[in-house]
Amino acid sequence: KVLIRWKHQSVLMCLNAWHGHTAEEVKQRALMKRIVLRMTGNFMLESLEQWVDNVQALQSGRAEKEHKHDVVVRIMSRMMSQSMAQGFDCWRDHTVGEKQLKFKASKALQRLING
Repeated sequence: KVLIRWKHQSVLMCLNAWHGHTAEEVKQRALMKRIVLRMTGNFMLESLEQWVDNVQALQSGRAEKEHKHDVVVRIMSRMMSQSMAQGFDCWRDHTVGEKQLKFKASKALQRLING
Protein backbone atom coordinates (compact mmCIF):
# COMPACT_ATOMS: atom_id res chain seq x y z
CA LYS A 1 0.00 0.00 0.00
CA VAL A 2 2.78 2.41 0.79
CA LEU A 3 4.42 1.55 -2.51
CA ILE A 4 1.22 2.26 -4.40
CA ARG A 5 0.83 5.60 -2.60
CA TRP A 6 4.47 6.45 -3.32
CA LYS A 7 3.98 5.45 -6.97
CA HIS A 8 0.84 7.62 -7.24
CA GLN A 9 2.65 10.55 -5.65
CA SER A 10 5.47 10.17 -8.20
CA VAL A 11 2.98 10.00 -11.06
CA LEU A 12 1.16 13.04 -9.64
CA MET A 13 4.43 14.98 -9.36
CA CYS A 14 5.30 14.10 -12.95
CA LEU A 15 1.82 15.06 -14.11
CA ASN A 16 1.98 18.41 -12.25
CA ALA A 17 5.43 19.11 -13.73
CA TRP A 18 4.14 18.25 -17.20
CA HIS A 19 1.10 20.49 -16.68
CA GLY A 20 3.28 23.41 -15.51
CA HIS A 21 5.64 22.93 -18.42
CA THR A 22 2.73 22.75 -20.88
CA ALA A 23 1.09 25.88 -19.40
CA GLU A 24 4.43 27.74 -19.67
CA GLU A 25 4.81 26.52 -23.27
CA VAL A 26 1.31 27.81 -24.15
CA LYS A 27 2.12 31.22 -22.59
CA GLN A 28 5.39 31.44 -24.51
CA ARG A 29 3.69 30.52 -27.79
CA ALA A 30 0.99 33.16 -27.24
CA LEU A 31 3.66 35.74 -26.40
CA MET A 32 5.69 34.81 -29.49
CA LYS A 33 2.55 34.98 -31.62
CA ARG A 34 1.83 38.53 -30.34
CA ILE A 35 5.44 39.53 -30.98
CA VAL A 36 5.39 38.13 -34.51
CA LEU A 37 2.04 39.79 -35.23
CA ARG A 38 3.36 43.11 -33.91
CA MET A 39 6.52 42.77 -36.02
CA THR A 40 4.48 41.81 -39.07
CA GLY A 41 2.08 44.69 -38.46
CA ASN A 42 4.97 47.13 -38.07
CA PHE A 43 6.55 45.82 -41.26
CA MET A 44 3.27 46.16 -43.13
CA LEU A 45 2.75 49.65 -41.70
CA GLU A 46 6.27 50.69 -42.71
CA SER A 47 5.72 49.23 -46.17
CA LEU A 48 2.43 51.09 -46.53
CA GLU A 49 4.00 54.35 -45.34
CA GLN A 50 6.87 53.91 -47.81
CA TRP A 51 4.36 53.26 -50.60
CA VAL A 52 2.40 56.40 -49.65
CA ASP A 53 5.63 58.42 -49.63
CA ASN A 54 6.55 57.08 -53.07
CA VAL A 55 3.11 57.88 -54.48
CA GLN A 56 3.27 61.40 -53.05
CA ALA A 57 6.75 61.89 -54.53
CA LEU A 58 5.52 60.73 -57.93
CA GLN A 59 2.49 62.99 -57.73
CA SER A 60 4.56 66.01 -56.76
CA GLY A 61 6.98 65.20 -59.59
CA ARG A 62 4.06 64.93 -61.99
CA ALA A 63 2.60 68.19 -60.69
CA GLU A 64 5.97 69.86 -61.13
CA LYS A 65 6.20 68.54 -64.71
CA GLU A 66 2.68 69.77 -65.44
CA HIS A 67 3.53 73.18 -63.99
CA LYS A 68 6.66 73.39 -66.15
CA HIS A 69 4.64 72.33 -69.18
CA ASP A 70 2.03 75.02 -68.46
CA VAL A 71 4.76 77.64 -68.12
CA VAL A 72 6.30 76.58 -71.44
CA VAL A 73 2.88 76.69 -73.13
CA ARG A 74 2.24 80.20 -71.78
CA ILE A 75 5.67 81.40 -72.92
CA MET A 76 5.18 79.91 -76.39
CA SER A 77 1.71 81.45 -76.63
CA ARG A 78 3.09 84.85 -75.63
CA MET A 79 5.90 84.54 -78.20
CA MET A 80 3.42 83.60 -80.94
CA SER A 81 1.18 86.53 -80.00
CA GLN A 82 4.15 88.90 -80.15
CA SER A 83 5.20 87.45 -83.49
CA MET A 84 1.69 87.83 -84.88
CA ALA A 85 1.52 91.41 -83.59
CA GLN A 86 4.86 92.22 -85.22
CA GLY A 87 3.68 90.67 -88.47
CA PHE A 88 0.48 92.69 -88.36
CA ASP A 89 2.43 95.88 -87.64
CA CYS A 90 4.73 95.19 -90.62
CA TRP A 91 1.74 94.50 -92.87
CA ARG A 92 -0.01 97.68 -91.70
CA ASP A 93 3.13 99.79 -92.21
CA HIS A 94 3.57 98.29 -95.67
CA THR A 95 -0.08 98.93 -96.57
CA VAL A 96 0.05 102.52 -95.33
CA GLY A 97 3.29 103.04 -97.24
CA GLU A 98 1.73 101.62 -100.40
CA LYS A 99 -1.29 103.92 -100.07
CA GLN A 100 0.96 106.94 -99.55
CA LEU A 101 3.10 105.91 -102.51
CA LYS A 102 0.01 105.50 -104.72
CA PHE A 103 -1.32 108.87 -103.56
CA LYS A 104 2.00 110.59 -104.30
CA ALA A 105 2.28 108.85 -107.66
CA SER A 106 -1.27 109.88 -108.52
CA LYS A 107 -0.55 113.50 -107.51
CA ALA A 108 2.64 113.52 -109.58
CA LEU A 109 0.79 112.05 -112.56
CA GLN A 110 -1.98 114.67 -112.25
CA ARG A 111 0.65 117.45 -112.21
CA LEU A 112 2.23 116.00 -115.31
CA ILE A 113 -1.12 115.72 -117.04
CA ASN A 114 -2.41 119.12 -115.90
CA GLY A 115 0.91 120.61 -116.53
